Amino acid sequence: MLAFKIFQNLISPTIFISIVILIGLILYIKLKKKRAGEILILIGFILFYLFSIKPISDLIIWPLEKQYQQINENQINQANTIVLLRGGREADILRSGEAVRLYTIGSRQQAKKYSIIISGTDPLPKGLSNSAKELSKIVEDWGIPAENILIDDQSRNTLESALNIKKLVDNRPFFLVTSSYHLPRSMLVFKILGTNPIPAPADFKINKAYDLFSFFPSPGNLEKVDLSVHEYLGYLYYKFKLL
Repeated sequence: MLAFKIFQNLISPTIFISIVILIGLILYIKLKKKRAGEILILIGFILFYLFSIKPISDLIIWPLEKQYQQINENQINQANTIVLLRGGREADILRSGEAVRLYTIGSRQQAKKYSIIISGTDPLPKGLSNSAKELSKIVEDWGIPAENILIDDQSRNTLESALNIKKLVDNRPFFLVTSSYHLPRSMLVFKILGTNPIPAPADFKINKAYDLFSFFPSPGNLEKVDLSVHEYLGYLYYKFKLL
């Protein structure tokens, strides 16, 4: 798993492009292979431009985001448990907002009790960080009673979350809340392990309003491509590992 994580990071566009340009500079300046160096530097900058403009980054992440639609009020009676997967500070806020929305709609429409399970922790030594508990405080501040929040602060990745959630919910259906681009991989893992997740996407990255500035490089677009590549590789890894 560690070796795959290293590979996954090295092949992310921001790292890969930097390596291509660096090798090109070494060839050009140090090894005096100017032609080869120029070609690599040019390829690096072309890739940087393409991956950092909105139309291309949207095209790359679109196959992930298109797969599932946001849960509407007519679907809220399918389950009364909401599993919220952690994913980093910014993603956590957007994901938890969707979890609270589902909880609020469900509690208003149904007679049954709803609950939220927050799953995931930072890969830091135990005791230095507990982001799941920190996120639970945010969810409480948004009006969810503490007694209706469960915390799985042992899971370090999607597979461990699925294993631990299975112990808590068995085969009962539940809403699986995570970023839209992360849902295909999450659904794959949870289903393979025999649980019954209902996809509840949040944190959509695509905004189809394009203008002239959409063709200007932006760090946010490059981040979308990094996220996409990370998810595509993760999906393939779990598919071959678990099937």
